[in-house]
Amino acid sequence: MRSEFVPKVLLTATLAAASADASATTIAYASQLDFGNIDYLRLDLEGHSQNIGAITLVPAAGAFAGDDYSTQYVVHSTVADLFSIDVQEPHLHLIGTMDIGGRRPTGMHWDLSSSQMYLIAQDSPCTTTTLYVVSTSNAATFEIGSTPRCIVGFAIDAAGEGFGIDEDGSALVSIDIGTGAAATIGPLGIEVGTLIGGLDVDPSTGELDLFGPAGRYVVDTSQGSTTLVATYDFAPLGISLAIQADTILADGFDP
Repeated sequence: MRSEFVPKVLLTATLAAASADASATTIAYASQLDFGNIDYLRLDLEGHSQNIGAITLVPAAGAFAGDDYSTQYVVHSTVADLFSIDVQEPHLHLIGTMDIGGRRPTGMHWDLSSSQMYLIAQDSPCTTTTLYVVSTSNAATFEIGSTPRCIVGFAIDAAGEGFGIDEDGSALVSIDIGTGAAATIGPLGIEVGTLIGGLDVDPSTGELDLFGPAGRYVVDTSQGSTTLVATYDFAPLGISLAIQADTILADGFDP
C-alpha cells in the first residue's frame, strides 16, 4: 500500500560525511553467486573480499541508511521485497513488499537530508524507469515520476543530484529526484548492459563509483566517461559503500 508521504523536492545532502577518525576506511558490502550459493561479502575498494556468511536471495540493489553502516537494505532481484541485513551476521529480515506495480527494482539510494530511501524500477519491456520513495520501516512506497529510459544503478551525490546508467546507450544519466526525469550526461566508454553490481558515491572522496564488468570504475560525473581503477575476479551484486573504523576490520581484512 502506498503512503501519503510527499517528498521534498530540494535535497542538499545524501551521504554521511566521512568519519573524523583518520583510521576509518571506505569498504563495501555485496553479494556473490558462487556455485549456486549466495555469499555475503565485505571487500576493500581493490576487490579483496572476505566471506561473512550465506544469504538466501540475489539482491538487485543495496543501500545504507544515513551513517548507520551496521544494517544494509537490499531488494530482491525478481520480486518487490525489501529486506535488511545485519552486516556482521548476515541475517535477512523481511521488511515488506513494495507497491511498485510489478516493475523490477534496479537501484536504491538513501538521502540524508530528508532521511528517505529512493528506489528506481523498470517496467517490462524496459522502456520506462520509475522513481519511488520507500519506507525502510514497512516498505510503503510513494511514486515520484517516470522517464522513458531503461536505467540500472542509482546513486545520489552530496549536492542532491541523482545518477544512473542508461542500459540502451551505456551512458551516464542525471536523475532529478524531485520528478524522476532523466537526462544524458555522456557515454561511459564501456558496454555494461545489465552487468552492474552497484553505483555509489564514495563517502571519503565524493567520487562516483561504478561496479561493473571487470571491476570498479570511477565515473566522471560531468562527461560520463569511466576509468577502471581496480580489477575484480568476481561480480559483486547489490554493492554498497560504507565507512568502517579499522577496529571493525582488525581480523586480518584491513587493506
